[in-house]
Amino acid sequence: MIDSPGSSLCRKGAFLTSSVNPTLGRIQATLKSISVDSLTSVVFVLVFCDKAITAALNIALSRFGISSGFVEASLMICIVGLILTHAITSSRALKPYAIMVGVFAFVSLCFLITYALHPEYGLYYNRPAFGIWDEVYSPLGGCMFAFASVVLCKTGERVYKCLKAVGWINLLYCLYMSVRASSMGYWESIGATGQIERLSYNMDIGYLYMSVCILFLVRFYVERKPWQLLPMTGSLVAVVACGSRGALICLFVGLALVVIAGRPKKGALLRRIMVLAAICIAGMLAYEYFDEILTFAANVFSSIGLDSRTISSLKTGSIADDNGRSVIANLAMQCIRDGGFFGGGPFADRPYIAPFFYWGYSHNIVLELIADFGPFLGIAAFVAIGMACVWLFLTARSNIDMALFIFAFAMSAKLMVSGTFWGDQYFWMLIALIFLRTLNARAGCVQPEDDTVLFGSKMAFRRRKPTL
Repeated sequence: MIDSPGSSLCRKGAFLTSSVNPTLGRIQATLKSISVDSLTSVVFVLVFCDKAITAALNIALSRFGISSGFVEASLMICIVGLILTHAITSSRALKPYAIMVGVFAFVSLCFLITYALHPEYGLYYNRPAFGIWDEVYSPLGGCMFAFASVVLCKTGERVYKCLKAVGWINLLYCLYMSVRASSMGYWESIGATGQIERLSYNMDIGYLYMSVCILFLVRFYVERKPWQLLPMTGSLVAVVACGSRGALICLFVGLALVVIAGRPKKGALLRRIMVLAAICIAGMLAYEYFDEILTFAANVFSSIGLDSRTISSLKTGSIADDNGRSVIANLAMQCIRDGGFFGGGPFADRPYIAPFFYWGYSHNIVLELIADFGPFLGIAAFVAIGMACVWLFLTARSNIDMALFIFAFAMSAKLMVSGTFWGDQYFWMLIALIFLRTLNARAGCVQPEDDTVLFGSKMAFRRRKPTL
């Protein structure tokens, strides 16, 4: 029996329909699985990978004559648009948005009152670099948007997943910048006079490498995959090569917190004591043979072609020099004495320090808080943040919660010797975690498996595994 042309066409149409429908079904299922809250994950990555994404887009689009200014403006509009889209379409985002708007309003009020009382601060507020528009309010890495991106994620699990992507993207960016600097023979950075200088080190890249190092450290703490130690170790070597001595403080703090974190079970406590004893013995040996170790390390790095400010300091024995920090501290103390009981307001230390060091901040969070808010409020704020960090550490409900705290706290530790809390993304990440954990405690966490838990992963109430 011979089929008619119509019947063959029908069979062919049925075959096409059956083959297309599963594809369309998978696409529809994928679209449905994309939650509105995924928008906040995109915002998080854009904010914390601002340098990497901006550099990649500039390289790709510069061939078509598109300027870097247009790229940055487009990214800013994209970030703000995603946040507004999430605010409009999400019915469960009231509390996170209340926190975000409240903090934005408080910080803005502080700057407005200070500017009204000290209009001369406008010079430092409106600077193209180290001003409020790039350090505080810029969607590309500004501290307010860093705070907002963490708060809007709402769960520790989502923040952790976003950080995993951030780590890889920033690692690729750091490698690209390192290859570029190696080919040119120097790094470009803003010097003390405010001009672009050619240097043998780059502290910003060093701190970015350290963020990757700490991130893979806490990932190893959570996931226990040995390969994660490879990018961690490589990033640490790159930190030394880039010349960021202050970044090493972040590593020491992170390692110490990882060692003492967790609730050891039988046998784990003994291993923990042995590890701490080994660290103490290694520290005493390092102190006894400090000069020999420095000389050996400098020779090893130089032999493989690495050179930086840190390595040069190792060679000359000036690794412990403060590089002008004592001068900056004296200028900050003069600002504190002139500021009175209530301080001089945000950026109060800039008029004192910026004439000598362009960036203008105190390189110490305690001095900066006291200079901005006075001795009483400044010290009270520092103590309150410290107590909140201790509480956050002791009440972490999962390995992911603990990993987020260790990462944010370790990266914020650099503020004791470098940077400014007004422009540090990781400090404001830490503040965001404190806010979310506070709301979570007040809510009582009666639904720990619900995705709307404000801080903590879906495994929030499960006992953490011992860390050793």
